[in-house]
Amino acid sequence: MFRLFRLVIKKNSKKGFTLFELIISMSIVAILAGISFFGLNAYSDYFSLKDAVRGIDALARKAQGYAINIQNVNSGVDSYTGQYGLEFSTAYPTEIIFFSDIDDNEYYNADNGCSDDECIERTVLGRGIKIESICYVTIGNSIPICDGERVDIVYKRPKPDAYIKIDKGDVLSIEKAIVTFSSPKGKKYSVTFGTTGYISNE
Repeated sequence: MFRLFRLVIKKNSKKGFTLFELIISMSIVAILAGISFFGLNAYSDYFSLKDAVRGIDALARKAQGYAINIQNVNSGVDSYTGQYGLEFSTAYPTEIIFFSDIDDNEYYNADNGCSDDECIERTVLGRGIKIESICYVTIGNSIPICDGERVDIVYKRPKPDAYIKIDKGDVLSIEKAIVTFSSPKGKKYSVTFGTTGYISNE
């Protein structure tokens, strides 16, 4: 019996994979690797966008906090202001300006970049993320209007309320503004700013 068992093992040990079996196996491995790669790419794209939006949310809350606490604009100088805000523009879709509204006009004076005394911080969005659209809802309406090219969100002491200006104040009676961001793969995420001070992202 042991002799027969050894013969069976010896006979089976001479068997190997055929060329056809190897090709099939390699094809399956290549398909699985491709699926994993594209799945990981899409996953990374979505979370990069979500991470950027969370950063913008945090920046808005920072402006709100600065306004309520009257943060000093220049360290070591007695120059305090109770107005801080963010500026978003579709003309410069990869940047956000955090500014101090020194002259109390409720918008950032410069058109882009940190080229004005009001600018505190310029945030550049990376990984192909950009501002897709700027929408707003007027008081008494529920349908967003998406023809805005620029929005300034300003917070003033002592309340956490937001003063929203579309295109430097061309549109009045704004209830909320919705800034939508997009990723290179077309995924979208929005940040909503309400005049009552709420900030949400979805």
